[in-house]
Amino acid sequence: MKVLVTGATGFVASHLIPALLTYGHDVVACGHDDRRLAKYPVASRCVVDLRDRNLAGHLPTRIDAVIHLAQANVGFPDAFADLWEVNAGSTARLLDWARHAGATSFVFASTGSVYGPGERPWHEDDPVVGGGAYAATKVAAERIVGAFTAHMSTVTLRLFGPYGVGQRARLVP
Repeated sequence: MKVLVTGATGFVASHLIPALLTYGHDVVACGHDDRRLAKYPVASRCVVDLRDRNLAGHLPTRIDAVIHLAQANVGFPDAFADLWEVNAGSTARLLDWARHAGATSFVFASTGSVYGPGERPWHEDDPVVGGGAYAATKVAAERIVGAFTAHMSTVTLRLFGPYGVGQRARLVP
């Protein structure tokens, strides 16, 4: 299976991409820093700026699945346009491209912050009430993903503070 992974230089992708390669998948690792993408010598690499409105022009013409891990978490309100374009705008552009490129599956990495603060365990059918610009862009992206369910299999994962081997400068070292 040919799988495109955005956010390839991030923490989750640093574990996912080697696993996909081990299982024999053809991986296209996408990120904005070619130097950091070089850590995947076996994967195809794609240097992209997810804010680019012509994103599809930089991507392969055929793909089986997309795993959209990329995200921006930049200052608000000064960098809100970048936050929107990476978190929500690129999700819409990737879904449209994926549909045309033949993808049958699209996995979107959202965030547990869409639920807002609380002291209880969350359930995936709880309302999304998360405050702040970051959560708002992720909620918008989730709804865009949901709009494509008639065209391909979609999954939204609401990640809560992923951690593990190789993690640096995060909440759980």
